[in-house]
Amino acid sequence: MQLKATIDKEKLGSEYLIVVQSLSEELACATVAIARNDIEALDKHIAAQQTICAQLLSLATSRQQLQANPVAWSSVTCVLRTLIHNNMVYSALLAASGRSHQVVLALCRVYKESSAHAADQDQITRTLSCEV
Repeated sequence: MQLKATIDKEKLGSEYLIVVQSLSEELACATVAIARNDIEALDKHIAAQQTICAQLLSLATSRQQLQANPVAWSSVTCVLRTLIHNNMVYSALLAASGRSHQVVLALCRVYKESSAHAADQDQITRTLSCEV
């Protein structure tokens, strides 16, 4: 009976480790999608992240069991560090992407206003030249 409980804990531990690794990979892939401006790929990776997070919630008890086993927990800790790093890179890229989007919108607004002003100037010039 004890052997079965140990095997079940190891199975849960390896499953938890696989799910955390897959979340880290999805974050890295989403970062690449943002860098390439590939919205379809980004949507796909965000959906995958949501699914993986739901899996992690269901495996919350296995994390508590893993923490009781120092050897298994050390491998999970390494993967969690990678996940945290990928999450920080992902967050920074999203913030930078948002700022870049705001800059592009501001440039478009200025261009539109300057085009409208230039069109008004052309109209005034034409009107004056026709009257002279």
